[in-house]
Amino acid sequence: MTRFKIWAVSLLFMLTSGGAVATSAPVDTLTLKRVESADLRQIRRVHAINFALSADIPSEDETMRREVAAWLRTILTTDLDITPKTSFDDEDDMAEFFRKTYIERGRKELLELAKERENDSIEVRVTYSYDLTVRKAYETAKFITFEAESYAYMGGAHGLNQKLYATFRKEDGKILTWDDILLPKRKSQFQAAVADALLGYFGTTTFQEMKTRLLVDDDCTRTTFPLPANAPGLLAKGLCVQYVDYEIAPHAAGIPSVTIPYKQMKGFWTPMAVQLWR
Repeated sequence: MTRFKIWAVSLLFMLTSGGAVATSAPVDTLTLKRVESADLRQIRRVHAINFALSADIPSEDETMRREVAAWLRTILTTDLDITPKTSFDDEDDMAEFFRKTYIERGRKELLELAKERENDSIEVRVTYSYDLTVRKAYETAKFITFEAESYAYMGGAHGLNQKLYATFRKEDGKILTWDDILLPKRKSQFQAAVADALLGYFGTTTFQEMKTRLLVDDDCTRTTFPLPANAPGLLAKGLCVQYVDYEIAPHAAGIPSVTIPYKQMKGFWTPMAVQLWR
């Protein structure tokens, strides 16, 4: 390609991207290792129980390894309602503990269910399932964001799909919270921006119309709209606001999520957040 063509392509990119040129610092990529654990058991040839875990964990930075592993442990503890051991040899040991405990508990439950149904004329297949994937979503020189996506079914009318984000500061492994990145005096305005962005997700045109579809207090307003209990996710295209099943809406609404472009975040950042982007 000639120099003129290269220049022309670069100019076209700048025009189509609003004239913005990326100026972020070089990425110091963390080395990741994959932690995996899987099991599928048949119970009385009819029922089944499945466990699948795949997680990327920093392997060489000890602080980041410890903090990301602790976040993974919290997810597994919460999702599976299993109290873990006091300590583990490593992440593989932790994964195997949760696999073994989950499979054994599910096996006992399904065996009891099979025994109760011995006299039934029709046997209905029941499959307990848990599937969790943790992967890197975005990384800069100063922070790294992980995404955790899971599906769980352990009885009931339906399973649960969940998605979580956690952004870790590389300096010390701290998970960034909403208070870490949002100026207190601008928080209510940010909540209103999130509420407005969710109108498109729910296919509505006004806040009051959307509110009729939500599981929020009657006195909830745009400026008091609840942010997710879980952490924000700093991604390539913007700040991800990700809710979990039943957090603000019925199961039929899925897991609501919106991404606020960084150009709209001007004036909302705390000094800590600004430093992360320099």
